[in-house]
Order: sequence, then C-alpha cells, then structure tokens
Amino acid sequence: MATINGFEDIPAWRDSRELCKLFFRAWKGQVDFSRDFELLNQMKRSSGSIMDNIAEGYGRGGNKEFVYFMGISKGSCSEFRSQLYRALDQEYISQVTFDELYKRADGISAQLTRFIAYLNKTTYKGSRYKVEEREIEYDIDKEFESLVFPDDFFGNEQEEHGKSKIENRKCLFTKKY
Repeated sequence: MATINGFEDIPAWRDSRELCKLFFRAWKGQVDFSRDFELLNQMKRSSGSIMDNIAEGYGRGGNKEFVYFMGISKGSCSEFRSQLYRALDQEYISQVTFDELYKRADGISAQLTRFIAYLNKTTYKGSRYKVEEREIEYDIDKEFESLVFPDDFFGNEQEEHGKSKIENRKCLFTKKY
C-alpha cells in the first residue's frame, strides 16, 4: 500500500473531488434543476460530504476516528446515489449523466469499504498516538536542591565518603513525548 502523507493522497478523496466537479458541471445551466433549491442543495452537500469526511477523519490522527469518518463518507455516497434517482426522476439529469455519476459514487463507496477493512486490521493506531523516545540528561541535584529529605530517607547508608548519595549524581532517563 502506498504511503499517505496527507488526505490528498487517498484515492477515494481524489475520486470524490472529481465526483463533485462532475456533479457541479451536470447541473450548471439546468434551469429546472437550479430552481429545485432543496434537492440541489442536498446533492451539493452530500457530494461534498464524501470528500470532507475523508479529510476530517484523516486530520483527527487516530484510526478509530478515521474509520468513523470514513463510515460517514460512505453513508454520504449512498445518500448521493439516492438523490441521483430523484434528479433522474424529475428529468433534471439524463440517463447518461445518472449512470456516470452513479458509477463513480459506487466506486468510491467500494474504495471506502476496502480502506475501512484495512484500517480495522492494522495495528497502527494513528499519528496522534505516535510516541517519540529520546534520552535526556536529568540533574538530580538541580531538581532536588530545594527539597528537604528526612534524615533516614535514604536508609542507613546515607553518607558515603562524606557526601549524601544524591549529591553530584546525574541520571539518564527515557522520556516519552
């Protein structure tokens, strides 16, 4: 599978963008379709919702949220296909236009199904959960100089060669960011 560096790299997003462009071209200049504000607005929103939810899910940075938004995107594909039937029945679009838009929306839905299945199988949780480890130097004296410890805090061997056990010690810790 190809590396995805942004939502624009997701084939389903690119195809849904193309679907939006084709739909906008299909209704432009159609006077009757332009007058049916409710259906036209619904179709604009559902076609845009396909690509927008892919982008939003990707942007969340976690696989569970990504899968959730991919599911919403898939639902928007179904909504758009249903609305295509309404536009065809009202003779706002031709059978050829209907077939082309329906085929593209159906293809996007299939891509989303496969991508969701892939995301559900992978152990990668998402960029949001990526943990970076690095070693840092931690100066105990500097951090604890203002703290007062009880005399028996370090046990019986508090003094070693005239110095407390925490004096002049530096430790390496691994810190997760």
